[in-house]
Amino acid sequence: MSTATSPYQTLVWALQRSWRRYHTSKIACSSRAKRKTVHELRTDLRRLITLMDVVQELGARGEAARLRRRLKRELNCVRDLRDLQAQEKHTAPGAFRSQLRQWIKKEQLNVERYFARAAPKRQCLELVFGLSEDLVAQAKSELAEKRARPRLERLLLKRYRSFEVTSQRAHASLPLSFHRSRIEFKKFRYTWEVLAPLVPLSAATEIRLKALQDNLGEIQDTSVLITLLLRFLVSTGKPQPSPEFLRGLHQAEQRQDEAIAKFLAGRNRLLREVRPHPGSLRQRAA
Repeated sequence: MSTATSPYQTLVWALQRSWRRYHTSKIACSSRAKRKTVHELRTDLRRLITLMDVVQELGARGEAARLRRRLKRELNCVRDLRDLQAQEKHTAPGAFRSQLRQWIKKEQLNVERYFARAAPKRQCLELVFGLSEDLVAQAKSELAEKRARPRLERLLLKRYRSFEVTSQRAHASLPLSFHRSRIEFKKFRYTWEVLAPLVPLSAATEIRLKALQDNLGEIQDTSVLITLLLRFLVSTGKPQPSPEFLRGLHQAEQRQDEAIAKFLAGRNRLLREVRPHPGSLRQRAA
C-alpha cells in the first residue's frame, strides 16, 4: 500500500497543514482584526472544522469533537465582523457608511477581547497532537485503511448531495434560501479539498468551484447589506428615506438579482460538472 494514498496519512498531513495556516491567521487577527485577516481566519476555521468532520467519520471522535467545538466558537465570534467588513467597499460616503464603521469598530473590539481570553495554545495543541497520534496508529491497520476508503467516499457524496438538494430548492423569490445552499457547498468543497490527495481535483473543477463559491458569496453579501440598510433606516426614525439611501438600497438589490440570476442560469450545468465520481477512491487505490 502506498503511503501517498493512505487515507489516514492524508488526514495527518491535512491536519498539520491546516493547523499551521489557522494558527498564523489567528495570530494576525488577534493583534489587529482587519478585513483581510478576519476573512482568512474564517476560511481557515471552516477548513479545520470540515477536517474534524472527516476525521470523526473514521471514528476518531474524542479529540476531534472537542477541537471542533472550540473552532466553532471562534467561527461564531468572527462571523458578524466579517459580514460587516465585507460591505464597506460597496457603500458610498454618507450617514450609512459612518454607522457601518461604528458597527465594525464595536465588533473588532469584541473579537480582540475574545481572543485575548481564548483557550491557551497549549490546550489546543494537546488536542491536535492526540488526534495526530490516533490517526497514525490507525494507519498501521490494513483493515482500517481498507474500510476508510468507502467511508470517505460516502461522506464526499453525501456532502455533494446535500448541496445538490439545497441548490435545487433555492428560489429567486426567497434570497435567504441560497444561504443554506452556500453552507452546504462550503462543506462539500472543503471536504473535497481534504481528500484531494485521494480524489484529485482537476484544475478546471477547482476553477468552477471557486466561481460557484464567489457567486453564492455575492448573494449572501447582498442579503446582509440589504438587512443592514433596513436596520439603519429603522434606527434613524425618519419616515422618508433620503435619495442617497434609496440609491444604495436599489444598487444592493440589483446586485443581488444579478447574482441570483447567474446562479440559477448555470445551476444544473455546474451540478453536473462538479459532481465527484463514485468509486474514485477505490479505483485509485487499486
